[in-house]
Amino acid sequence: MAGKWWVRAAVAPVLVVGLVAGAWHLATSRLETELTTWRQAREAEGWRIRHAPPTRGGFPLQAELRLRDVVVDAPSRLGWQAERVVLRIGVTPWGVLRADFAGAQALRHAGGVTPVVAEGLRLSARLPYAGTDVAAESLALPGMAAQSVSGRIEGGRLELAAGRVEAAGLPPVEQAGIEARVNIPLQGTAAQWQASGGQLRVDRLEFRSGRVVAQFSGQFSLDRSLQPEGYGGLSVTHAAEAVGTLSESGLVSPDMVGPLRALVLLTSRIPPEGGPPRLDVPIELRNRRLMAARMPLASLPALEWR
Repeated sequence: MAGKWWVRAAVAPVLVVGLVAGAWHLATSRLETELTTWRQAREAEGWRIRHAPPTRGGFPLQAELRLRDVVVDAPSRLGWQAERVVLRIGVTPWGVLRADFAGAQALRHAGGVTPVVAEGLRLSARLPYAGTDVAAESLALPGMAAQSVSGRIEGGRLELAAGRVEAAGLPPVEQAGIEARVNIPLQGTAAQWQASGGQLRVDRLEFRSGRVVAQFSGQFSLDRSLQPEGYGGLSVTHAAEAVGTLSESGLVSPDMVGPLRALVLLTSRIPPEGGPPRLDVPIELRNRRLMAARMPLASLPALEWR
């Protein structure tokens, strides 16, 4: 009996290691199959996706697929490229698929590529799929940087929040956030989305900088030239300070400063709930011209859907 006990004791660790190795192999194989299925489904919709052959890792507690030279282009021709991406499913937290981005990153668009620097850029989704969480630290594009970014994408809805946003020539924005949704999924080309009646609804776009708080809500679509058009409402507290800041940064031409100050003086009101005066003004975007209360503010460059 004693001999048999020692045999069992010696065999047990081998069995455990074998079971763990088998489970890891099955998990990584399933992860690779799911990646292939996802890529084929997107390519059937007109996406272009490429990456080096994946390598497996993470043994024993995580199933990992490590990808290099990843390029993803949506049919709208907006895309992303990353030097390295690691897909992983781990024991903790259970049932969560994560994608960690590392190395050189870039946003792809009609004008080429815009380099992006980010620390801890990660997408995560609980399985079965019910939306994707986004998180990043020290996210930076040319002329703009955010100390932190977090949010969620679920169906056609987007929620993003950013902390300490800095842009060239502007004072820091302590907090920024957006809640938006589309009525039709962003599939196919921009022309197909426009022809099917696609609309973007901005439920809340908010910026807080010092005493200035700007909030916007509205809806947008694409015109026949595939340029954004739409309307909404803008509310600004301490609007006089905002006009001064925009003037100093050069975003508002000198000949517009006077009319804007007059608009702020004439239309700002104390809100029903009390507090500082608030400017409420309608906003319209048409033929690439941005207007506030029918007053032209800026002409926007044309979007090119390559």
